[in-house]
Amino acid sequence: MMGAGSIGRRALLSGVGLAVVSSLCGPAVAQQGATLNEGVWRSISAMSSLERTAKLVEGAAQEGDIVVYGVLGIDRAQILTEHFKKLYSNLNISFVRMTTAQIAQKLQAERDAGSISADIIIYDLILTDRLKEFLAPYEPVSWDDFDPRFRYGSAAEGWTGLVYEILPYAIAWRTDKVPLDKAPRSFQALIDGDWNGRVGSILNMEPIVDGFLQIYGDQEGMKWVEALGELNSVLYPSIGALSGALSSGEIDIAWNIGAYRAAPLKASGAPIDFEFENPTFATGLSVSIAKGSSHPYGAALFMEYLTDAKVLEVLDPLEPGRAFANRAGNYTNSIIDFANLHMQRPLTDEDMGKLSPIVERTFLRR
Repeated sequence: MMGAGSIGRRALLSGVGLAVVSSLCGPAVAQQGATLNEGVWRSISAMSSLERTAKLVEGAAQEGDIVVYGVLGIDRAQILTEHFKKLYSNLNISFVRMTTAQIAQKLQAERDAGSISADIIIYDLILTDRLKEFLAPYEPVSWDDFDPRFRYGSAAEGWTGLVYEILPYAIAWRTDKVPLDKAPRSFQALIDGDWNGRVGSILNMEPIVDGFLQIYGDQEGMKWVEALGELNSVLYPSIGALSGALSSGEIDIAWNIGAYRAAPLKASGAPIDFEFENPTFATGLSVSIAKGSSHPYGAALFMEYLTDAKVLEVLDPLEPGRAFANRAGNYTNSIIDFANLHMQRPLTDEDMGKLSPIVERTFLRR
């Protein structure tokens, strides 16, 4: 979906007869900017850690602004931006909320127009293959501290991404509606219980279906998928919406809810409890610099910030229920605690073409 700013630019150019020129020159202009930025990042990467930080702080201060495109909920993004501002009060950071479906379209439209507004992109791990053409080849100081399973690309490959946080899914229930001895603490218990019409989940089912098929194979995996479909779950457009439905009593049970949503509800005293799923499906939120960033120093500074173990240790208790892939830190939940962790894999267009009809048939047309 093209943003209002891009639409306005195109309308103006069309009015003076320049739309065709813009569409032809736009990608070339964007590529030129990306090439200049890569020179900046190569120079920075050759510095020691202390020199790099000093140079980034100096350069970012001169730029003044950082623009983040992200799939985070506004409330979650605010935690990051407010903490960042405490460290770098002289920088203006703007967060633009986008859905998983919107972010690739937005970046493509901006590149076609000749200017990408984003400096940082925070995106679902499953989008990696579709976004990597927009991602810059920057490896932060913490690169080698990350579990290799959560490092994507490399400077040599021309793009990078780091899964800075891991979001395990859970089954959560209202303790005032579900008796303790009936609480569905596993997929099997969820399937076996009498929960029809009382259950909710998320609309983006393709990664979940893919997880069952990857773990159990097509035949056995489809048995699990079809059994879960029989629950007639109310499907919500986001985990935030699913969490809201559970907390308001609209549904009694939520499955494939992010534990980072269920855990704060429980901690606040709401009548909510939860259990990590087993197998524990999880998504990852990745951070990358946009290849056409207008603020290369600020972009690199923010990526350094969000992948630093000390920063992640501070952020950890602010949103319980997460895990982190930076092995240099100490966190409430360690990834080694999840014996059966299954990360959602990046899905290609071909993958989605195979999975979407299954989701349509099993969950949407019941």
